[in-house]
Amino acid sequence: MNKARLLGALMLIGVPAHRAGAQKGVMLMNRIGPSASTLYVANADGSDEHPLLPASGFDYHASYSADGRWIVFTSERNGFGQADIYRVRADGTELERLTDSPALDDQAVLSPDASKVAFVSTRDTHKANVWILELRTRKLTNLTGASAIQGDSTKPDAFLRPAWSPDGQWIAFGLGGYLQNRKTKPATIMVVRRDGSGARELTGDSLNAGFPSWSPDGKRIVYRVWGGKTWGLRVLDVESRSVTVLTTEYDNLPFWSPDGTLITFTRKHENNNFDIYTIRPDGSDLRQLTTTPANDAHAVWTEDSKYLMWNSGIYGFKDEAALYDNTFQPYGGIFIMKADGTDKRQLTDSPWEDGMPRFVSKPTVRR
Repeated sequence: MNKARLLGALMLIGVPAHRAGAQKGVMLMNRIGPSASTLYVANADGSDEHPLLPASGFDYHASYSADGRWIVFTSERNGFGQADIYRVRADGTELERLTDSPALDDQAVLSPDASKVAFVSTRDTHKANVWILELRTRKLTNLTGASAIQGDSTKPDAFLRPAWSPDGQWIAFGLGGYLQNRKTKPATIMVVRRDGSGARELTGDSLNAGFPSWSPDGKRIVYRVWGGKTWGLRVLDVESRSVTVLTTEYDNLPFWSPDGTLITFTRKHENNNFDIYTIRPDGSDLRQLTTTPANDAHAVWTEDSKYLMWNSGIYGFKDEAALYDNTFQPYGGIFIMKADGTDKRQLTDSPWEDGMPRFVSKPTVRR
């Protein structure tokens, strides 16, 4: 659950050497961001909702291991702004800190065999790069630090949201202009081996390509494009690099189903409304699953590909706190539905914004 407000943060300022032993000064500043965040777990039907950990430490951006036994997440329990990566058993035991750099570490995701963690860090260069941490040896590798991958060092850039291939050998990511820059600057989908070698560009730089999702067999990647009046989803054959046009509308956030039969995505259409859709990888059987005037987005699959969980604002706001300046999309709660769009049910109901749901198969969760 998230609470957002304006923070007044205090930071110590270093004292010159000739004044060693003197009392340190204080710097006052404002920070706009959440002041509390607690990770919760629940059954897929919304029952048995409870905090993952006995005590919250400003925790967020959690993701499960493929076998459902581990959860990695970002925590600022060592101080606001001190973002580090942690892992914990799915039952909340064996909490372990994985990174301790003063830099920002975030967006962690475990490899399919849970032996490595890919994450985003600003260590060494102050810019966001994708790093790999080997859990057994604690060896760290900067996957995107090579000159062949880096962009113009004089300009701000970032490598974000790494995505593992199903066999754990490759990591896909986007390189180029994102956020507001996506309107005017190109971006490409790239892959790199987990040891940092073999980096190669897959999509070219004529359009802005991003949000890659692997097919279950690791042979194809679906992603979204944006450039001029060119929008929609594309499917890339990783080996041949041939590209198939899947859609041509204002579509984003594609996610391949675990059984490989469908791709879910979010589409913006009339009246600036967003809804959940599915389509087959060959472009057939396009279906609109949500039809409310509220925004519906960020859908994810269950492991059996029978259900989708997503964020919706259908029931509106619970408080005006969601209307503070420059907030992100105000989706109110988490919902679940069958893959054909039927049997929609609300799973969470709170005054906060509940987001980023993830599924894990219940039999693998340790109690």
